[in-house]
Amino acid sequence: MRNFLIVAEVRSGYQLMATLLNSNTEVICLGEIFGSDRNIRIKSLFDFPIPVIEETDRAISYVEKISGAAKQTGCRAFGFKVNYVCARNANWSELWDYAVAKKWNIIHLRRDNLLDRLISEKLANSSNKWNHAEYKNQITLSLRELETSYARSMASQSWANDFFRNNPVCNMTYEELESNQQRSCEFLQDFLGVTRKPLKTFMKKQRVGKQSKFVSNYDKFYHDCSQHPVF
Repeated sequence: MRNFLIVAEVRSGYQLMATLLNSNTEVICLGEIFGSDRNIRIKSLFDFPIPVIEETDRAISYVEKISGAAKQTGCRAFGFKVNYVCARNANWSELWDYAVAKKWNIIHLRRDNLLDRLISEKLANSSNKWNHAEYKNQITLSLRELETSYARSMASQSWANDFFRNNPVCNMTYEELESNQQRSCEFLQDFLGVTRKPLKTFMKKQRVGKQSKFVSNYDKFYHDCSQHPVF
């Protein structure tokens, strides 16, 4: 059985990827079982019956326990999602070194359009709707926010590339997954060593429409960005 992590930034499509992989009966892919909020951890277990990890639990013993339980089901690949800031407390930070030491397969999922990612994050935060529900609200943006978000995203991606440099790594973007889902799913299944099957998801796109529909100060923001050497 291959163990794997989906490593990504928030609002980069890793819920979409997890649900797709989970539709292959040879794969068990959990959600953010190391999320900072306990409610997130409860919701991220999908249908696989495992205990929720508590703040005082050790990450390695927990992972070995649930990985062993997954292996008993006969699945050929087991993994879960972690965003860049997951599992950073004293009892969980060992997870990262463990994944490197055990040569876990790493799916590094990125989003090329970092403005879209920021808009999605702000819409989710302001509406408190992170899955399924279509966005109807608007947000405001500043160039400073985009600069900060861009710098954080690039630093996180660079860190992951370096940290997992000796692991088997599959690099994929949200845009690739969205535009050619069948080809992307075939590539992911090959990477995890499972039988290629048609994959499906219950996820629906939450932001339907142009950026200007959701950014109330879009004209000013766009003008500010056009004057910036990076954007």
